[in-house]
Amino acid sequence: MTKEISIIKGSPMLLLAIPISLISFFLVFVIRPFIHVRIGFLRSDRIGHFAANTELYLCEKDESINRSRVLDLFYFPRNPCNQQLAQMWKRELNILPWFFMRPMDLIIRRFDFLSSFKVDEARGHDRDIDDLYDKYPTHLHFTDEEEIYGESKLRDMGIPEGSQFVCLTVRDSAYLNEIYSGSSNAAYDDFRNCDIKNYILAIEELTERGYFVIRMGAKVNFPLNSSNPKVIDYASNGMRSEFMDIYLGSKCVFCITNGTGFDAIPNVYRRPIALVDAVPFGINHQSWGNSPIVLSKHHIDISKNRELTMSEIFEQGAAYFKYSSDYESSGISLIGNSPEEIRDAILELTDRIEGVWKEMPEDKNLQQKFWDIFDTDKLNWKGNPWHGKVIKSRYSAKFLRSNKEWLNS
Repeated sequence: MTKEISIIKGSPMLLLAIPISLISFFLVFVIRPFIHVRIGFLRSDRIGHFAANTELYLCEKDESINRSRVLDLFYFPRNPCNQQLAQMWKRELNILPWFFMRPMDLIIRRFDFLSSFKVDEARGHDRDIDDLYDKYPTHLHFTDEEEIYGESKLRDMGIPEGSQFVCLTVRDSAYLNEIYSGSSNAAYDDFRNCDIKNYILAIEELTERGYFVIRMGAKVNFPLNSSNPKVIDYASNGMRSEFMDIYLGSKCVFCITNGTGFDAIPNVYRRPIALVDAVPFGINHQSWGNSPIVLSKHHIDISKNRELTMSEIFEQGAAYFKYSSDYESSGISLIGNSPEEIRDAILELTDRIEGVWKEMPEDKNLQQKFWDIFDTDKLNWKGNPWHGKVIKSRYSAKFLRSNKEWLNS
């Protein structure tokens, strides 16, 4: 219990709250025959977990996976990463002050026999492995006043009423470098970073189709330089706010992403996803959601100077590498998708949304071959499935047509 004691000693507020918390904890025991109180915290430090883990907990409660006849009490273990999202969750959940709830939570987590007093986490954490997004509407709702404000900010951004827009989030090193300044934590997965310039071709194609494209990001390395009036560099133009991060993600037609925290917002609002430059291949592959289109980075065997086939990626364990050092020690270099590959994947999703996608005779067989190789039985660290029973994503059709040898053993 040394860790728990040190946490409490490190905070004067927690020390002052201990007597009240202990009395409250005793009451929790007393009333258990009448109502089962459980305690837990919300993953409020990163927006992806803050949005998706919480949404899936509520979906599971709707499904009665997560015991519905209980009173669940929550708290934020630290200052929430997005205050608008925190305010919206307060409308749906019982969220009490940190200094009051934290001592009780630490006691519960310290002793196994108290585990029934701990709120169950969503089975898939931030992944909809039980296909609940299809069964239940989002639990995040704006007030009428917030809707009016959000629409006014869209007008300020130059987006006319009724216009369609796409959110684009391209991962780079800026955000984590700021959070973990001077720490090695900033670079452990920099293999996931991407180059915004490779997305310009797709952006221009989308604007020609009439869409506005909004580049998202709390912190980015480089601005998106474009004279196109339909391209809005929201991440760099000074208009970004925590409220609009949520509002834009909720209203976009679809989202283009590499697998960043922000894409949980459009996912929670059941928006389609184009996931490109996706790594780790077996983990970051979004097989669930609103029929996403997926495309992974190229895995290059440095010693042989050739691209690994899909089977080789799994055989060498590279599909599950979580650290840049894993790829380096295995002699694998990751190459981002080309502008043309990115464009083709994104336009496939666009065509499917618009109902104009034309399936080629070979596409069904290529997709089947892809999923015959892909490890859909992978379990997460809790022993729960990493992918749902129903696979909803499709790998980029144009890529598979042009790279049939990639599917060879």
